[in-house]
Amino acid sequence: FYPETQLAKATAYSAKRQGDQAIAAYDSCMKETKNFIKEAAKEKLERYYKILEETCLVGKAREQYHQGNFKESIKTYDLINKRSYLWPYTLLEKAWSNYKLKDYNRSLGLLVTYKNPLLSSYFMPEAEVLSALSYYRLCLWDDANAKVEQYYKVYRKRSDELKNLLLSKKDSDTYFFE
Repeated sequence: FYPETQLAKATAYSAKRQGDQAIAAYDSCMKETKNFIKEAAKEKLERYYKILEETCLVGKAREQYHQGNFKESIKTYDLINKRSYLWPYTLLEKAWSNYKLKDYNRSLGLLVTYKNPLLSSYFMPEAEVLSALSYYRLCLWDDANAKVEQYYKVYRKRSDELKNLLLSKKDSDTYFFE
């Protein structure tokens, strides 16, 4: 369970905003999972350790992002195989790193990937917000405005319903638990 303990340590360091220690623990996790992958006697174990390695990669990339190392974060995200089930989840995070580097076109390019029918289940509304921000930064006012209008058209009703539910149950200590 050594790789798993390194992942747990990294997560704890990250939560405590001890970024350098978190990255070191993520690196240790990745190094050890590579060894376990080589020694795996069964395919299921090999896949388990590969997923664990990718989970550590994602954690490291997120920590690099939190530290403001956006280029390093992108390089780390690039290490995740496109066939990995984690890869689609990282597109939005990678797009944010590009946005922070003022590479708005690349950010938009990554977000367009969610238009692929195979990836529709991975889509998150936050991608629409980032698209609108990127269009805005590129001074594409009409595109930014269209994105905002589309966002409200699609999500306003759901957002209002959720807000009303949350407000109606705000005094309950057990509603969300039950």
